[in-house]
Amino acid sequence: MGRIRSRRLLLAAAMSLAGTATGQITSNFEADLEGWAVYSDGAISHNAAFGNPAGSARMVDFGSGSYFGYLAPAAYRGDKSSYYGGTLSFDIQTNNATGAGPTQPDVEINNGGLRIVRDFPAPADSSWIHRSVNLDVSDDWRVNSVSGAVATEAEIRAVLANITALRIRGEFSTMTSDITHLDNVSMTPGSDCLADTNGDGAVTPADFSAWVAAFNSQAPECDQNGDGSCSPADFSAWVANYNAGC
Repeated sequence: MGRIRSRRLLLAAAMSLAGTATGQITSNFEADLEGWAVYSDGAISHNAAFGNPAGSARMVDFGSGSYFGYLAPAAYRGDKSSYYGGTLSFDIQTNNATGAGPTQPDVEINNGGLRIVRDFPAPADSSWIHRSVNLDVSDDWRVNSVSGAVATEAEIRAVLANITALRIRGEFSTMTSDITHLDNVSMTPGSDCLADTNGDGAVTPADFSAWVAAFNSQAPECDQNGDGSCSPADFSAWVANYNAGC
C-alpha cells in the first residue's frame, strides 16, 4: 500500500472537519427546555422554580392511556460512536409511581431500525432519583424491549453510530394525574477515543497528522472503522470520529 501524502490529506481534512470536536453533552434546564420535547401522552414545559437545583423540564400527563416521556434534542442525536464506553445520566422526580409496570423502558436509544432499551426499578414518589447507565455491554441493555435479548457490542455500537431518537421515560403510574420533572442530563464519551490518534487525551487537528503517520507505518491507530485493517477508508472514519467528539 502506498504512502499517503500529508499535504494533500491535510487539505482534505481542513475541508472536512466540522470545527472543534465535541465532548460531554449536558442539559441542566436553567433557562429553558434546551430543545427537549415530549413523546406520546403528555405536555412539557420549563419549570424555572423547581429542579435539582432549580430549573427542570416539567411534564404533565394528559391521561389518555399512553405512557409519556422526554425526547432528546439534536445534540444527543447523530453519530455518537465515540460515546461507546461512556455514560448517560439524569435526575428524575415524579409525584406518582403507583402501579408502575416493567414493560416500559426507562431509557430508549434507536437508530431508526434497531432499538436498545434499559429498565430501572420504579422511583420513589416525590424524591429526586439519579440514574446512570453505561453505554456499553457492561450494562443491561436489551434489544427492542425490556424482555428482549441482551444487546451485543456490535448492536450498541450500531445504534450509537446513528442515533435517531433518545427517549427517557417520564410516566411511572397507571393514574391520570402524573407530574414528572427531569434535570441534569449528561452524556459522556468513552475513554476509548479513536480520534485521539496521538493519545494526548484531547481531540485536536494534531491527531490528523498522527493518523497520517499511523497510516504510513500501518500502525494499529490507523484502523478507525474497526474492520481490522488499515486502508484509505479509515481516513473518512477518522474524520467521522473526530466530528463525533470524545
